[in-house]
Amino acid sequence: MRRLTEAYDALLLDHAAGALAPAQALVAETHVRLRPGAKARAAALEAAGGALLEAIAPVETTALPFAAVDRQREDPPGRDHRIAA
Repeated sequence: MRRLTEAYDALLLDHAAGALAPAQALVAETHVRLRPGAKARAAALEAAGGALLEAIAPVETTALPFAAVDRQREDPPGRDHRIAA
């Protein structure tokens, strides 16, 4: 039974974080809205996530490794910037 509870909490946590695919999010949101216990548990997870976000220091996004990848996607090397006539 513990595995089921852990999986359930992980699903609710992913839902609270906005990390579910749209179809999964719809199912999770419906469940949370229809089950009072699920609503309270999801609210507690959202509050915990909010507290964690408030506790960490802001990070400049240019310092993150994926920022360079994003810039490369926007302007890949060798891209022809000329406008076709």
